[in-house]
Amino acid sequence: MTATVTQPKKRRRFNRLWLLIPAALVIGAGVALMPRPGSSSAVKPTFETAQATRSDYRVSVSGPGTLAARRTLDVKPQVAAPIVSLPKVGDVVVKGQLLARLDSSTFQRNLETAQLNLEKAQASLEKLGSDNISSAQSQGQSVSSAQSTLNNAQNDLEKARTNLSTQQKLFAVGGVSAQTVTDALSALEKAQNTFSSARVSLQTAQNAVGLKNSSSSQDIRNGQIAVSSAKLDLQNARDNLADTKIYAPFTGRVSSVTGQVGGDASSGATLFTLIDDSSLELPVQVGETDIGAVVVGQKANLTLDAVAGNFAGKVVRVDPTATVSQNIAYFNATVRVSNADGALKPGMTAEGEIISKELSNVVQIPKRALEKVRTRAYVQVLGADGKTPERKLVRVLEEDSTVAVIESGLEGNETLVLPTKAASSTTTTGGGFSAPGQ
Repeated sequence: MTATVTQPKKRRRFNRLWLLIPAALVIGAGVALMPRPGSSSAVKPTFETAQATRSDYRVSVSGPGTLAARRTLDVKPQVAAPIVSLPKVGDVVVKGQLLARLDSSTFQRNLETAQLNLEKAQASLEKLGSDNISSAQSQGQSVSSAQSTLNNAQNDLEKARTNLSTQQKLFAVGGVSAQTVTDALSALEKAQNTFSSARVSLQTAQNAVGLKNSSSSQDIRNGQIAVSSAKLDLQNARDNLADTKIYAPFTGRVSSVTGQVGGDASSGATLFTLIDDSSLELPVQVGETDIGAVVVGQKANLTLDAVAGNFAGKVVRVDPTATVSQNIAYFNATVRVSNADGALKPGMTAEGEIISKELSNVVQIPKRALEKVRTRAYVQVLGADGKTPERKLVRVLEEDSTVAVIESGLEGNETLVLPTKAASSTTTTGGGFSAPGQ
């Protein structure tokens, strides 16, 4: 009984001892592996860093487009006539150069006819003037004669009145007979009738002068209108004759010819197309969120797949209204670029970059490096020992979604510690440090 009881107890003590030995070994190993203060084998913290740089800063908007000539003109004749000569495609022309001719024989005859018609109208007007002068003189004489007759009749009337009065006085005293008074009365009535008739004749002559003057004035006016119309016909004939010769309205290049020598040119139908490709224009499609930053006069750069290099230009027009394509609104900002060497061709596709803001030799940092506290901005700058970040106050001049331009506080050669990313990240990062006293 005793032996049976003691043996199990000895086994239990033996087992506890073996359990304690591995635990002690693990603890000892852990103590041995822990770095001692000042030991070179201590694990250094790591930071996510970025470099402050000094370079040019640019804000721009870009968009595609197709190059077009600065000026394009479809040259159309103003008259219809057979074609005598035309330019060739590719001809370089200068302003004022004779480019095409139409048959002018018909228009030359029309000009001569219009000249004769003008001379006839002028002669008719001159004759009207002469006739009116003669008529006026004749009517003037008639009025003078009627006035003289009226004056004589008035004198006779006064004499008859005086005679009647005298005879009546004599008759009253018995100096004359009644018949004498009767004769004097008859003479007065006759003088009155003569006077009335002379007055009517004068009025008639005067009215005739008024009517003739009015008629003569209208005749003169009609003659003047005929002369003006003939002059206009003559000018039209001259213009039509001049339009048979077509001159270059500006210096450029013939891009296409649709007419044919020997064929008939129709008024208003295109004979050939002239372009001014000394400079080209690119309508850059700019989104509605960016168009507010684009104004006339801004610099621009053009790049093409077909031609190597960058081409400098400037914005010359901005559409006031949007163009909608497939439910997407955009604005055309037209960029003009010089093409003195002819390297660019109308119809080429290009990418236009319009520069809305440009700053030279400024300090730039990732926007993520900024820490803002109310109206102030800070960055963490890694110290010379490469271990300790130092918080510095900076002034931000400009910023966009990715870059901040620093006006003061940095020189442009500092190493920045970026703020810590989300806590779930498996990478140990620096940032979020505070300078003493913060």
